Amino acid sequence: MASKVTGSRLQFNTGLISPEAEARVDIQQYGYACRQLTNMTPHVVGGVSRRGGSVYVHGTRQNDGKTQAALLVPFTVTKTISYMLELTDYHLRVYHNHELVTKEDGSAYDLPTPYSLQDLFDEDGSSRLSYLQVNDVMYFCHENHPVQKLSRYGTTDWRFEGLVLDDGPFARENTNENKVLTASGETGIVTVEAKLSGSAKRKGDLEVPAGGGNFGAVFTIEQEGKEIASGSKKTSYNEEIHKPWNSVFAQIIKSSNLGLSIETTNNYEDFILTDVSEGKIYSGKTLVFKCTLWDGRVFSYSLELDDTATELDIFSERDVGRVIRLTSQNVDTKYWYIGRESVKNGDILKSEGKYYEAQADGTCGSIKPQHTEGTESDGKITWKYLHAGYGWGTITKYISPSSVEVIVNGRFPKEISTYKWQMGILGEEGKFPHVAFYFKDRLGLGIDTKEGMNICFSKTGDYENFAEQDYGEVLNDSAFSMTILTSLCKLSFVKESEALYVGTQGQILQIRPMSSGEVFGPKNVAYDIIAPVGAKMLAPISVGGSMLFAGLKGKDLYDLGYSSDTETYEPTEVSILAKEHLAQGVIAWALQYEPKRVVWCLRRDGKLLGLTYNKSQMVQAFHLHETDGKYVSIAVIPSPDGQTDELWAVVKRGEDYRVEYFRDGLPVDVPADLSTEERAEFNRKYAFFVDSGRQYTFEAPVSRLEGLSWLGGKEVAVLADGQAYTAHVDGRTLTLELKEPASVVTVGLPYKSTLEPTPIVSTSASSAVARINQVAVRLQNSCGFWYGDGEVKDPYELESGNTLKTGDALIHWNGNQTLPDTNDKAIVNTTGARMVFETESPLPLTILGLFPQIEISGN
Repeated sequence: MASKVTGSRLQFNTGLISPEAEARVDIQQYGYACRQLTNMTPHVVGGVSRRGGSVYVHGTRQNDGKTQAALLVPFTVTKTISYMLELTDYHLRVYHNHELVTKEDGSAYDLPTPYSLQDLFDEDGSSRLSYLQVNDVMYFCHENHPVQKLSRYGTTDWRFEGLVLDDGPFARENTNENKVLTASGETGIVTVEAKLSGSAKRKGDLEVPAGGGNFGAVFTIEQEGKEIASGSKKTSYNEEIHKPWNSVFAQIIKSSNLGLSIETTNNYEDFILTDVSEGKIYSGKTLVFKCTLWDGRVFSYSLELDDTATELDIFSERDVGRVIRLTSQNVDTKYWYIGRESVKNGDILKSEGKYYEAQADGTCGSIKPQHTEGTESDGKITWKYLHAGYGWGTITKYISPSSVEVIVNGRFPKEISTYKWQMGILGEEGKFPHVAFYFKDRLGLGIDTKEGMNICFSKTGDYENFAEQDYGEVLNDSAFSMTILTSLCKLSFVKESEALYVGTQGQILQIRPMSSGEVFGPKNVAYDIIAPVGAKMLAPISVGGSMLFAGLKGKDLYDLGYSSDTETYEPTEVSILAKEHLAQGVIAWALQYEPKRVVWCLRRDGKLLGLTYNKSQMVQAFHLHETDGKYVSIAVIPSPDGQTDELWAVVKRGEDYRVEYFRDGLPVDVPADLSTEERAEFNRKYAFFVDSGRQYTFEAPVSRLEGLSWLGGKEVAVLADGQAYTAHVDGRTLTLELKEPASVVTVGLPYKSTLEPTPIVSTSASSAVARINQVAVRLQNSCGFWYGDGEVKDPYELESGNTLKTGDALIHWNGNQTLPDTNDKAIVNTTGARMVFETESPLPLTILGLFPQIEISGN
């Protein structure tokens, strides 16, 4: 026997649900879910509305007469001053107040950039360019290009240039004493050469006494007849008589104060010597090694250090622009102290970690030198500041694999040959930072290198200064770098919040102060792995206290939440019920706060997936948005009046690429003194529910629109003084003839909006046959739609008098509307009662609730 029930659906804010979840009638979200929700947005409180249409702004920059794909980048100055940047193949253009910024001659304002189209987009459409805005400056990062800086000086005055960093950040210091860099000078433009120390060969074997046994002996090393090192040892020899003596020679070298480093090869057959004190290869000299036995006999051999210092290949053409640092290895520098005597003009003394040159002979005074530039007196001697034991410069020219030209930014030490050198992290092997961030008043850069993932922080408040020491001292506000080695540690994102969150291909990390009561800096920093989830290279979005990030393939979206119960971070997958709709993968996203808080996700297939997310209200609703074409890039900026946020998009329609922005479907500036009927008429007249459209207002009614170049040859939707119809734009004259003269005309491409809730069933009747005999729909500001079964096979129309004549103005519905009895076309479905609602007219539709009368039968 059939039973009749009256059902209701008052919420649709679970949004889209995947087919594999349609049997989950036992969970609360099922009752608020939708099988179809296209070009409609759910309200947090429950209902759904048509999305507003998109306004055509301009075609993208042309290349060879054709528009091209473009990346949109938002640039927000204040709530009412914002710009949209359009990046194409090696070019950048600017949009402001809904218009393309032009020069005085009317041509587009255009800046050259180093980015090709292949730099801007991966094969799947993901952007390879990241950016960070700090006030009127935007930093652009790309792994194959040096960091760029865009500065705004005015609407038509933008400057795009490479970022020049003042010192650092540097990779680890070289520790191989045989790899030496030599600079041709201390200041200005110098040449830096790299060499590997030469080999030392014996001229002959040591003569030894006959017989064997142990000998007490004194060993000395002489050069040009002068003893330069000595030592004593009880030693022996064997059949390979030279080896024990050579071993002793090596030991004396190591224990002496000659300033020589030694490496032995071939079991003490050969030596490699480096003059540490002078910072250069110890070559072209002859040493004499003598052994004086207890009985006075002397045995010796000479060791000639041949001049075979070889060039060291460490530079490449990609190093131009890279920083380099040379640190003094002279350990014999004398210290300044009060009353030090016999100081000579030109002597270099060390004070407070800094190096000073005496400007006269004399005795040190009582005022300790601490200055960092120019000259100052200690009370008796004037001292010239030189350096802090190190200097740095920027490579300006590649000469050879072992030689480059460098402009010195910080004076090189006088001992300008050293194995203590560092190369900049940026530009290593042609790779550059691909992430920029701002944290604790520091500019940060993230880069993957052969040493691992590097997170680099600028000096506090000095965003382009990456000096890790302040005149030899590491201070709390000094710049610093962190090298992080974890599994799958390729960097995906860095997101600032109360701590710094770092996403990699395998984990999420948190960088934080080690001690919360101290200043964050090089002496107070730590990191933890907080979640074993890989992340896509997509900047996370902060929504109402939550941080959303995309999984490695972009097919899962997570909320990185902290559990006070377990005191751990527990990423929650917010896309769990809508997996099918993310199967294409998210390649870009943007957050719109007003008028509705929506995270707009661009899928790989060129469709938009909106996410209405309100954690406090337990709303996480996905909704699909399609158009006549494919979305290529999206971004959000405030509207010119600051009252709302606008979603902008590059849309490919046919072979044409266009810049468009979405606007509210209903006008937001309705006069307050209108009556209910007048308000409804005003809303209908100024509604905007077309894509790639424009709205025109005339003082007197017109019967023809001209200049519709972007709609040429298209079938369009027209709303003329509130009357809706379709028409054709002449492809040759680019004009549109109106059916009747009108003063407010909206024209654009039609788009279909669809709502299909999950079947209204109970768990006990989920397998029963259900028939909907009648349905009441609670509407708000709506002007008609079609409805029917799951595929709208035989749709019904709800219009004025249930008939639609050309030019007739539609009724503006509010409140409950009972749809005609559908018993003769009953909706029968084995999985429950299904309903679908659609509209393609350029008019509004908001559904707040459904109240169907359902007849359920077992057969």
